[in-house]
Order: sequence, then structure tokens, then C-alpha cells
Amino acid sequence: MGRMIRTGRFNEFVSSLIRKHNEEANEKAMWEFFLSKVHDKSFEEFKNECKQSVANANIDVDALIQDIRQGLKGFKIQ
Repeated sequence: MGRMIRTGRFNEFVSSLIRKHNEEANEKAMWEFFLSKVHDKSFEEFKNECKQSVANANIDVDALIQDIRQGLKGFKIQ
């Protein structure tokens, strides 16, 4: 870790650890869901369908911003 700090790559190191942890947690959650709910396809088919669904999802950015603003209305900045 000391070498990563000295070479200015500590942030990259931590980011890669977090990314790897999140990927493993996501894979585990998908596997558990697959085992309990999916019975008509392989795990690889299920994962590919999930990835396609995410890639094809259309996010209404304006609606998202409006939702965030609405949620923040109750907060007061001091």
C-alpha cells in the first residue's frame, strides 16, 4: 500500500478493490435470485438478459432530477 501511495496510485488501487467487491456482491445476489426464481434458463442466459435489460433501459433524466429535487425539499441547509 505504501508503494501505491508513493506512486500516486492509491486512489486507483482503492477504486479497483471497491469495483471488484461490488462485482462479486452483484454476482452473488444474481446467483441467489436465479436459484430461487429462475427455472427455465441457464445462469449465463439469465445474466445476459439482465445486462441487456440494463443496457436498454431508458432513463428520463428530467424526471430523475425532479424526483431528487422533490426529495430534497424537506432538508434545510444551515
